[in-house]
Amino acid sequence: MPTDPPVRTNYIFVDYENVQDVDLDLIAGKAVRVFLVVGLRRKSLPAALARQIHKFHDQVTWIESEGEVVYHI
Repeated sequence: MPTDPPVRTNYIFVDYENVQDVDLDLIAGKAVRVFLVVGLRRKSLPAALARQIHKFHDQVTWIESEGEVVYHI
């Protein structure tokens, strides 16, 4: 008896310090996890984004960064 292949979860990391154009409604019904990284410079979020974070609480993880992130390649 054939079985369905396992669903692959996609992971998206958003650096909210640099990218504020976030529409979490795009992940509705999809196998997606979003990690929203918010740093010290962001003191508040738009109400619409806060509502989306609440709506998709099982798919969105909020990460507070306490300092500057330095990327090394």
